[in-house]
Amino acid sequence: MSTHHSVSGDSMIGNKQLAQLQRSRQRGLSRLLLLARRNFLARVSASLEACDLPAVPDACVMVLPYIDLEGTRSTVIAQRAGTTRQAVSQVVAVLEQLGLVSKQADGADARALIVAFTPAGLDYLVQMHAVIDQVEQEIAQSIGTAEMEIVRRTLELMAYGRQGG
Repeated sequence: MSTHHSVSGDSMIGNKQLAQLQRSRQRGLSRLLLLARRNFLARVSASLEACDLPAVPDACVMVLPYIDLEGTRSTVIAQRAGTTRQAVSQVVAVLEQLGLVSKQADGADARALIVAFTPAGLDYLVQMHAVIDQVEQEIAQSIGTAEMEIVRRTLELMAYGRQGG
């Protein structure tokens, strides 16, 4: 029985290293954050559907937090989301078709556009955040309120640093 496995090409890795790598991958912070995010969003999505809220594509939902309530330049949305202006433009077009946002000329710069929530978009946000609050409460009931507060404080530190958000 071989004690080495070919992972890719000529690379050889021992069983012990392979087991250590597997443990590291399963408990790695980036993977845990990705899985937790996926599970959280799946619960929110299922709850939104149960509330008969309009279906909004995931790519669009991911952009909503980057739009300020008073409106935000599309270039700033792209910067915040870590994506291109073209990608944001496509998502904003879908959000416009859904009636959740509108584009307005920026009074400070005629070349720039401000993406702003419509009244329907603000209503959607209110309902969506009620669902998010409910999902957070369900998770707190599952893991305990003290653990949930630790999760929240830790994520705030990771996201905003010591100065807070």
